[in-house]
Amino acid sequence: MHLNIYYQLGIFYKKNLEKYFKNLKNDILFIIIFLSKFLIHLYYGKELLFYYGASNYYNYSPISVFIISFLGIIFWMRFCDIFESVLGKNYYINIIADNTYSIMINHALAINMIKTIYFFISKYTKYCKSFNKEKYFNYDHKYIYIPNNSVRQLGIIYVLNCLIFPIILQKIINKIKKNILDKIKELKK
Repeated sequence: MHLNIYYQLGIFYKKNLEKYFKNLKNDILFIIIFLSKFLIHLYYGKELLFYYGASNYYNYSPISVFIISFLGIIFWMRFCDIFESVLGKNYYINIIADNTYSIMINHALAINMIKTIYFFISKYTKYCKSFNKEKYFNYDHKYIYIPNNSVRQLGIIYVLNCLIFPIILQKIINKIKKNILDKIKELKK
């Protein structure tokens, strides 16, 4: 539910503010974004770190967190506009763009799926023995297991699953919804 606020801010930006921001040149917009973030960081005297999953703002004002997040939304929306003009309408980018809500809502589930796979590997095989069962069962949202602390780049597995699983899940839901609606239309006839 916490991330839904940012999703709604993105919708608000797209419907109400984007037309004004589109008139700004890229360099002016990026200067405004970076200057705003810089001033917020100066105010606090350090970079703001916060975790959405735990709604932990570390004594920062929630308004500051919303403003920084909103600046991030504006940054990425403009970045995507620039990127789209270079790549054009790309099928894979559109799959991600069309499923942003599902990705946002289901990414924690996708991360925990990977951790659960590692848990079973550690339980039933000789591999992944460094898996921290205590953090897993205490649902430590910051705990990301990398097999035997080897190659940190294996973390890409989590990132990819955070994209792929929610998209597949959404496609299944859409198919079920379509089948139900088709059955309802048949019954009405």
